Amino acid sequence: MDGRFVSFESRDWIGAQIMNAVVRGTTRFLKDERGASMLEYSILLGIMLILCLLIVNAVGDWAEKQWTALNNEVNSS
Repeated sequence: MDGRFVSFESRDWIGAQIMNAVVRGTTRFLKDERGASMLEYSILLGIMLILCLLIVNAVGDWAEKQWTALNNEVNSS
């Protein structure tokens, strides 16, 4: 194996072609600086998504407590 291609038996020719394409694409992606930028932006997007979900959850909990308190007050009147 020369490090560029994965060798398979002839019956796995299609699998070998797919694997070689994936290896070449991954290698190209990792060498290209745009790939690094895309990875950084993907990580930032993931962090922002998690923060948004946490904020929505916190606001939802607060709103539920407010509605429950209002409902209890109305029902006790």
